[in-house]
Amino acid sequence: MTFDYADLAATAVELLADFGMAMTLARPTDIPATYDTATGVATPVGPDTYTVTGIKLDYSVREIDRENVQAGDQRVYLSTDGAVPPKPGDTLTIGSDVFRVMRAGNLSPAGVDLLYDVQVRR
Repeated sequence: MTFDYADLAATAVELLADFGMAMTLARPTDIPATYDTATGVATPVGPDTYTVTGIKLDYSVREIDRENVQAGDQRVYLSTDGAVPPKPGDTLTIGSDVFRVMRAGNLSPAGVDLLYDVQVRR
């Protein structure tokens, strides 16, 4: 008997779509500011933004070690469906709260991405 991870990935996407919420992932851009020589004004280029779907969870007391995981940190599971992989330096807006991405990984058995596991901090 073989296990079909593609089916499991589809189930993860479906569950996060049904029970998760829309969030905004923002990634700083490497594009330099545009400079208008006529006005002498430099206009910074905003970050790239992506709408993602996920759920936010609290870390358990046992997981908070005050070094890697601090009190107040949150764990977010993001859908891989159409999402860019999050990375440290990104921000994640959940409702009106903006969090910094501290760590990001993916749950990927047998090379099939099921979801992104993200640690965020205010």
